[in-house]
Amino acid sequence: MVWIAALMLMIAVALFVAAPLAEGFAIRPQSRSREAEIAQLEHEHRLALAAIREIDFDHAMGKISDSEYQMLRHRFETRALTAMAALARFAQPNAAAPSGQS
Repeated sequence: MVWIAALMLMIAVALFVAAPLAEGFAIRPQSRSREAEIAQLEHEHRLALAAIREIDFDHAMGKISDSEYQMLRHRFETRALTAMAALARFAQPNAAAPSGQS
């Protein structure tokens, strides 16, 4: 009788521990909340700016070539500006959902 209770307790603990893993397989709604979208865009903007600072430093230290630096800097500037433009659309008083969302 005790071993059945122990087995049930072990199963409950295993399900509790595995629950966050199962969320990755769950179907997520297509539309995210406005706050979540803004947080994601702000995160993307911060990452792009950090990457720009990093490649500026690497270039100054001679770790990357001029051509690689220009290519990377352009890529991260584009990402930062894209995030900023999307955030600006959210900041407008009557902002609708950004276009291109599915």
